[in-house]
Amino acid sequence: MKKIHVLNPKLWYEASTDFANRVLGSFTPLVLIFIACTINYRYKKNVLLFSIITSLFLAVIYYVVQMMSLIMAKQGVIEPVWGMVIPMIVIVSIALSERLVLR
Repeated sequence: MKKIHVLNPKLWYEASTDFANRVLGSFTPLVLIFIACTINYRYKKNVLLFSIITSLFLAVIYYVVQMMSLIMAKQGVIEPVWGMVIPMIVIVSIALSERLVLR
């Protein structure tokens, strides 16, 4: 990998981002399960509907942030590992803040 980084940094960023995506991408279901566990189920009406809407909203935020961070990582703006870690940090902080605010 060091030879690729010296010879062609653009190729290195793309290859290492793909590798980080393969390794850390397996944690995506765990993050989405964490979202489902932290959702507030105290709605008085339409509990299922509001829970599904909240889960979908948070999942869309997660995938949009992941797409943006992976593009930035492949272009070399941020480190490749951060391209996969940033969306997880963002979504966990949103889920925890929702849980703390609604208590």
